[in-house]
Amino acid sequence: MRYVQGMARFVLAPAMALLAVATPLLGVPDVASAQTSSAQPASTQTASQVNLDVDTPTGGANVVNGQRMLIGGWAVSPGGRGSGVSSVAVWLDGAPGAGTYVGSARLGILRQDVASTLGHPEYANSGYNLDWTPKNISQGSHTLYIAAEGVGGAMVTRRFR
Repeated sequence: MRYVQGMARFVLAPAMALLAVATPLLGVPDVASAQTSSAQPASTQTASQVNLDVDTPTGGANVVNGQRMLIGGWAVSPGGRGSGVSSVAVWLDGAPGAGTYVGSARLGILRQDVASTLGHPEYANSGYNLDWTPKNISQGSHTLYIAAEGVGGAMVTRRFR
């Protein structure tokens, strides 16, 4: 995200690729295990994996101080009840534990498309949403970190610049 001078506006760069980084519970990125895909067929997943997809914000989205922004998508982790995910949370300008905490997403949003695509009916409520109203965000470049934690403790983080 970058600040558009004079308008308190941030723009998600449309060409910026998502980076999925597996992180331990302390929130320190493990860059050596970076992944570029957001989902694998359920048959190739292990119980320690968390798959996180971010539907919104999308590339080119404007983020403006004082205006509501929806952060949402889906997250699954095999081996637990339902989606297998215990939390999805968002931080600004730093990974979990290092950045400014934005909030925790509401879990359990209906995502029948995810259940069908991955071949797991228990993933039908794998969606998450967080309504965020940015306030007092300083001028300059910023990054959103979206982290999902599985019931087994595994965590994955995606970041947007």
